[in-house]
Amino acid sequence: MHLFFSLPLYLPLYQTFSVGTLDAMMCGDDAPHGAYKMLAEVARLMRPGGIYMLITYGAPKERLTLLNQVQCCWEVELYIMPTPEYQLKWSNGAAHAMMEKVALTVDRQLPPDYVLKNPESHFIYVCYKSDIVTEDNSMVAGQDDAMTSF
Repeated sequence: MHLFFSLPLYLPLYQTFSVGTLDAMMCGDDAPHGAYKMLAEVARLMRPGGIYMLITYGAPKERLTLLNQVQCCWEVELYIMPTPEYQLKWSNGAAHAMMEKVALTVDRQLPPDYVLKNPESHFIYVCYKSDIVTEDNSMVAGQDDAMTSF
């Protein structure tokens, strides 16, 4: 696994690509170091205005720390979708999606008073890469409004 991240990835013509390995990286011997490196490489490869979406059972406390690292110059939005069993329990038998957007704090964390209703929810992290990136890869402009809801 170390060899993979020592070689830079090159995707010359792709505007989008999918990475579904973050949870697997968190189970590895070098977690969370390998996950940090993977996300830094994803952020490096993304074009300005690009979107990285992570759908996981990984709770915000752990995943936001990974996604908010300095090398990743993106803004993060968090959506929480309860499991179908939880939705049925609270909807009187009528199944329907109850996705909730969670407003993050200025330092891009969960608000201190936020209470997670169902810890077995699906957590959806949408990361928007800045339109303009400086030489040191820090963010200058905000996200494009191209994808703000599902």
